Amino acid sequence: MSVSFKDIPLHSDKEQYIEIPFREKILHNNKASKYIYTHAQTTDFIIDGLQRFSAEIQQMDQAFPDVTNYVYKEDPDLPRSGEFPHPMTEKRKAGNSIMSYIGGIISNYYRTGKTQDFSKSQIKHLENIWNDTIVPAFNGDWSSINPKLFENGFDYKTNTPNDPFKRIRFRRY
Repeated sequence: MSVSFKDIPLHSDKEQYIEIPFREKILHNNKASKYIYTHAQTTDFIIDGLQRFSAEIQQMDQAFPDVTNYVYKEDPDLPRSGEFPHPMTEKRKAGNSIMSYIGGIISNYYRTGKTQDFSKSQIKHLENIWNDTIVPAFNGDWSSINPKLFENGFDYKTNTPNDPFKRIRFRRY
């Protein structure tokens, strides 16, 4: 069954936050799926933000381990990752860090040909990571060591600084 998205708006700036509109996907038997639908541009907006944060963390990992250790330690508030089957080990679930959770989302997105949808269970974790870690990092509120470690960058096409990161809020339509 296809999902009608004509009445679901694109993500939009609401001054204090970016609204992320979504609708639950419906299976062919009219039961709710565990996934949500957002416009491709909205999904790309989220993936781009996660990638920018990941790249910043990776480039400063060796120079500022005190800063980056925070995002690599296991976070009990995040769900355990899926099973990792490997011929040398038994299947097991592993704890997630902020970076492994972000990495899993990005990996699934690219592994599925940029068609991976977010699951309903990911919404609150995406909001928390974005609002409590990514936004403060890019807005100078995250690191007491050096609040200017993360830079928003510069758009050379428009010759203007990139917009600051804003909080996100998912909204069901």
